Amino acid sequence: MMRLESLPRSHDIEEGLTARAFDALWFLARQWQLGEFRGDDTGSPYACGIEGTAHHVTAWRPHLGDEPGAWRPFDPATDQLEGLVEAEPVDEIRLVALRLEGGRRFRTALTATGRNEAADAVAAACPWSDAGLPEPQGLAAALRRVLPDPLVLAELLAAPDAEDQLETAGVPAEDRAAVTQLAGPWLEWWHPRAAAAGFTGDERSDPGAQQPATWNVHHLDHGFDLAAPTALSPLLRAGAYRSGRVDWSEFDTTSQEITDDPGDGESSPVEALAIPTPASFPGMPANRFWEMEDAVVDFGKVEASAIDLGRLMLVQFATVYGNDWCVVPLRLPVASITEIGDFIIADVFGGLEKLGPCAAVDPSWRLFSLGGDSDTEDGSFFLAPALPGSLQAAPVEKVTYMRDEMANVAWAVEDLVPDGDAHAVDRLQQWFDVRAAGAGFTQPGGQGSAAATKVPRYVVSTQVPTHWFPLVAEQLPNEESIKLRLTAVARLMDGELQLEEPAGRLLRDLPIAPDEEGERLWLCEEEVPRAGVQVMRAAQLARTHKGGTLTWIGRRVSAGAGEGASGLRHDVLEEPAPDDN
Repeated sequence: MMRLESLPRSHDIEEGLTARAFDALWFLARQWQLGEFRGDDTGSPYACGIEGTAHHVTAWRPHLGDEPGAWRPFDPATDQLEGLVEAEPVDEIRLVALRLEGGRRFRTALTATGRNEAADAVAAACPWSDAGLPEPQGLAAALRRVLPDPLVLAELLAAPDAEDQLETAGVPAEDRAAVTQLAGPWLEWWHPRAAAAGFTGDERSDPGAQQPATWNVHHLDHGFDLAAPTALSPLLRAGAYRSGRVDWSEFDTTSQEITDDPGDGESSPVEALAIPTPASFPGMPANRFWEMEDAVVDFGKVEASAIDLGRLMLVQFATVYGNDWCVVPLRLPVASITEIGDFIIADVFGGLEKLGPCAAVDPSWRLFSLGGDSDTEDGSFFLAPALPGSLQAAPVEKVTYMRDEMANVAWAVEDLVPDGDAHAVDRLQQWFDVRAAGAGFTQPGGQGSAAATKVPRYVVSTQVPTHWFPLVAEQLPNEESIKLRLTAVARLMDGELQLEEPAGRLLRDLPIAPDEEGERLWLCEEEVPRAGVQVMRAAQLARTHKGGTLTWIGRRVSAGAGEGASGLRHDVLEEPAPDDN
């Protein structure tokens, strides 16, 4: 690459900005100096014709491990792929509001007829339960004291012995008939709305029912497939999608055959007659001598060593060959795999040139092509149904996985967990509040501290905050890989041994194929690097392609903040505090 730079003799730029033109010989010398005489006389393209076929994606399925799920229909006009993939089975935020409305609706129907005693008895018989989540505060807590939990109320009213349960709950005999009479209309109102929020009843007893069907708890990512049955490579696989935006780069082609039946495929012709326009990019050299170039990008200041070939090639391409490319607009259907059959260019000299894919000339050049294990030469282009943008609320739950080299252990730290009203609770602040209230944890090895007893005290191991859970290393059956198993911590609380369990939902996820009932989640060792990793649950809001709104609770994975320090130590001798006297 040759670069010409002037050698000014003064600090005044007026002479350079004047850009004076002298005689014709000066122009010829400048053309020779810039290498314009070495150019080839070629015709510029003025029109191009494109013909091809677009194969539509018509189905998707979860794919975790070796057993893919069932195919589900997909329509890009009404469905949003991110919402389908990331959404949890139960819309927790929507269900919270629905539960309060359901309890208020039933109590209002009773109190409207003067049956306040029966309303209080039903509320007492249907206490609120949130599967171990922290209790809500404020207005939500006040409402829960007077309203029945619809989740419990629906089971009570639908039970064959509802009359006996109402009698046991203390509902007056003269009011039981009224309660039973209200059961039918209320259940008709409740069941479709609970189903729309994703609640089926299993979520109260099965923690795994809260996991998205695509969530891989061992790798902290989503796995799913798309099917375009009529395409050359009909199966597209996203095996490590960590949420955010599903674009073409998340997918790979695969040589595996489509199992089951995803349904009939759809395809449509693609035809276009367009005018090519020169490609442009920031910092591109100007075409005219008297045109001021963009100062935002200065390729002359790019720092590159002699062996940094990639950066040097990029600068050379931008400054020398950047004006050799043209852009042709082509409208394609969303969520389709397009195969170009004919691409014909017409130049200003009247010539016609049929172009083929670059991969046919140089297989290493496959820009915007999908990778994978398929041996089929596939030069098609996948236009993913990606979100143009979405809004994310504040996280309701956040877990940080980190390594603690001093303690030689990895940790899963619950930073935020949702309470029963789907509001985030700061677990660290909760731990500080407990310690400030005097409900401290007793160290194993003896009662009281060394400062209180005035004598040295032996401690088997120091305590860590209650929201820190160790990840114990275990060897996988192949005897080559290591997995990190979540382990509950036994703590001495006021002299009693208690097993501390996670309060949130992320750490209560179940393994994909548990070896035994009640098995805790585990992670592959490589998923917890030294930098750590964060997983959060937050509400998402997006618009569909038809303009409607779509909400769901999704999981986001991001890098952590580095290694942590739990303060865990073993075989510690606590010295008493020095006596001030």
